[in-house]
Formats: sequence, structure tokens, C-alpha cells
Amino acid sequence: MRLGISVTLLLALSARIGTSQDPQPSERRHFDVSCGDVAGTASTYFKKHGMFMYQAPGSREAAVYGLGKLWTDAADNHISDFKVYWTYSNCKDSEKVPFGVWRMRLEHYAPRGEMKLIPDGSACSAEFHLSFQTSGANVIVILVLDSSWQFENNGRMERAYLDGISAELSRGK
Repeated sequence: MRLGISVTLLLALSARIGTSQDPQPSERRHFDVSCGDVAGTASTYFKKHGMFMYQAPGSREAAVYGLGKLWTDAADNHISDFKVYWTYSNCKDSEKVPFGVWRMRLEHYAPRGEMKLIPDGSACSAEFHLSFQTSGANVIVILVLDSSWQFENNGRMERAYLDGISAELSRGK
């Protein structure tokens, strides 16, 4: 009976650990071109950096995600798991695991996010937010439980990508 209660408590704790916090604020940028131009340029820009942007027809929101472990930052430098965690993640505000629990990551970090395009007359504002998702296991003393988690972006990568998209739009004029 005690073992059953202990396992139930550990499973409940594990479920809480795997959930993410409220999303962090997005980076926002104003562009002096139409939202269609921003979407087209952003899609091409993200492909060049190993990411994919999907926007449903007529939608103002686009999903942005990595196409595998080979993706690059705005300066075309390969993004390693080390760089994700130590350079681009907002670890300070991320959820902490309780004492006696640690995470064993079994997959590479993958960028996931969204870009909202907001028309402003003949111009466009873009809100961009990324997080880095992975999966693995929560190890509780000797019990291993499947889990997935994410780290929110600290804004560096979003700002750099928006700067790159802005530069591409400027070159196209």
C-alpha cells in the first residue's frame, strides 16, 4: 500500500515538473512594408537558418520550428545544445526541479515558436516568440519517468532573427 502511494506521489510530481510556465513576452518589431512581404521574407530567412515557418492562408499567426538538429543563429553559426542552454535560454526564470530530481535529456533542443503579423496601414508589426523544447526523463532517486520540457528564450535569438529579417527586407527595396 505504501509503495502504491509513493509511486502515485512521484508520478504526480513528475507531471508537474514536465509542465511549462506561462509564456514569456515576445519580441516586437515594426516594418515599413506589408505583412505579406514580411511573411515571405521571414519564411525564406528561417529556411536559410534550418527552420520552417508555416502560415495558414488568411491567418495572421505563423508557426516557426526547427527542421532537425542542424540550425543556425542569425550569424550562421551552428546552434549546439550547450549554446541553447547557456546562451539563448532564460534559465533564471524557468521552472526548477525539486531536490532529488534531475532531468536526463535524450533529444536535442528544438526551437518552437510563433510569429504574429499585425497589419498597421501599409506597414506591419511582427511579434516573435521562441522556446526550446526537448524530451527525456525525470529521474527521481532511482525511478525514471518519461518527460518533456522547454526553456523560454531570453530574447537574444528573437532580436537577432528580427534584425536579420529587417536587413533582408532593406536589401530587397
